[in-house]
Amino acid sequence: QAALQHWPQPLEGEEPLQFQVLVADQYLQLADWLGGLRVNAAGGRGRVVLEASDLVKAGHYRGEKLIGHWVTHLGAHLAGGPLTTQILSKVGDVTLAPLDPDQARQLLGDLLAAWHAGLCRPLPLAAETAFAWLKAGDARVARKIYEGEERKMGEVDKDPYLARVFPDYAALTADGEFARWAERLLRPLFGVIPVGRNRTAASTPAGEVSP
Repeated sequence: QAALQHWPQPLEGEEPLQFQVLVADQYLQLADWLGGLRVNAAGGRGRVVLEASDLVKAGHYRGEKLIGHWVTHLGAHLAGGPLTTQILSKVGDVTLAPLDPDQARQLLGDLLAAWHAGLCRPLPLAAETAFAWLKAGDARVARKIYEGEERKMGEVDKDPYLARVFPDYAALTADGEFARWAERLLRPLFGVIPVGRNRTAASTPAGEVSP
């Protein structure tokens, strides 16, 4: 209710989203309808959404829980222009600030290109591990997240897809693609995730890491 006070007026109906990008000599088209949008007194557009999972665990924000919200945030920019997305959970809130529509278009195009590539072969990208790698810049930390440690399951243990194709961290990172996909697809989101439980990242530009 407190968040909704900042966006008191719901918009009627849904906004159409039409977006296409050229990938591998063919056009990929994304078409959808976006609803649940609101406006504030100044006419700014916003979304207030609830996340069932805790956004904070062990004092750290869980970037993998924000990926779906980030994709919708990007798409909403192309449907009707810049907007703010507020994501609320029982533990932790995140505000995604408005972007330049051209930047949103580029980021969404990168995601669609990766989706297309993933239809042709398994991509060496694991979200939890990638966010840990982006945060720490340390392969040892990322390895623990992926493979697990004593009394703690790794990301690979929770995902049969990863276990089948990339059974350990060495396999995931063997050819250097893991780092490239992490930078291209998740660095922009990582740059707007709060670094501490009590901080917001509304003003951090996409692609930059909060200090």
